Amino acid sequence: MLIPIPDANGARILDLEYLGQTEYLAALLLDTSDGLAVIDPGPTTTLEMLMAAVRELAGNENALRHVLMTHIHLDHGGCAGVITARLPEATVY
Repeated sequence: MLIPIPDANGARILDLEYLGQTEYLAALLLDTSDGLAVIDPGPTTTLEMLMAAVRELAGNENALRHVLMTHIHLDHGGCAGVITARLPEATVY
């Protein structure tokens, strides 16, 4: 589920529905000048939820250009390596 953030220039909270549980783990999707950015993309088990949201917002997965991680914990960025293998043009920060 994508939740718009009022007055945040198109930023959206994405409930990653971790292991089927809602309101437990979220990512933040942002529009940038060259595509979408995600902050804390979540673990590998939530990757398809993230990619479905990217497709919903931008039409295709290649629109995800930036992956920003606040820190290296698997629940925050465990899927970063899978994203870069799937989308080699994406940059991880």
